[in-house]
Amino acid sequence: MKKVLKVSAIVLASLLLIALVATFILPIFLEQPLKKALVEEFDKQTKQNYELGFDELDISLFSRSISVDSIFVKPDSTSPHVQQITATS
Repeated sequence: MKKVLKVSAIVLASLLLIALVATFILPIFLEQPLKKALVEEFDKQTKQNYELGFDELDISLFSRSISVDSIFVKPDSTSPHVQQITATS
C-alpha cells in the first residue's frame, strides 16, 4: 500500500512540475505565432487597407490572459480604398 501512495505522490508532483514549467515556457513559444495570426487576421478583415501594429504582447497562462500594449492602426498609403476614420470620446 505504501508503494502505491509513493508512486501516486511522484506522479502528482511530476504533473504539477510540468504544469508549472509550461506556465513559464509556453508563452515564449506562443508569442510570435500569435502576433502573426493577429496581424494576418486584421489584414484579412480590413482587406489589407490598414496596418496593425503593437509594441508588446504579453501572454499569461497563469492568469489566463493576453494583453497588448500600444496598439496602432494606420492606413496603407498605397491602397486606393482607404477611408478617413475619426473617433471622439
